[in-house]
Amino acid sequence: MKNQKICTFFVSEYHLLTIILPYINKTINEEKDVAVILERDITKSVKKYLKIVEQYDFNAEKLLSLDWKKESKEIYQRDLSNSEVFIIGSQKFIKKINSKLNVKVTSKIIDCYYINKLENINKIPENYEYVLKTYGICDIKNSQNIQERKTINSHI
Repeated sequence: MKNQKICTFFVSEYHLLTIILPYINKTINEEKDVAVILERDITKSVKKYLKIVEQYDFNAEKLLSLDWKKESKEIYQRDLSNSEVFIIGSQKFIKKINSKLNVKVTSKIIDCYYINKLENINKIPENYEYVLKTYGICDIKNSQNIQERKTINSHI
């Protein structure tokens, strides 16, 4: 099975968590394997975010059990063949990690780009079929239209 290439973009750690944690939570609840590979440690932000949103139905224990620290060598020793892998950081970091993982992952790779570290954000989506947004994964070609419809419908 060919891996699905999915992207998302974020401007801050809390923005990132708002996008990815509901999706990761759902994936964990479906008992699928999740791995995160980060350019920098966001453990404190994850803990704080989960305290802020504790009234929502997050499996905080399992979410916190993921390695939210900076990229470690142990990740490459894991069997990631059926994992949903989140690569989080700059464009350069994501490219480096993808070159290491491309053969090992057969499920989904979700590249999470930090916008402040992008040189040409408009070109990035050309390499992807799907985008992860706060409401889930959608076809990248239709993602803008879906959001526009949801916004319009919420005001009617």
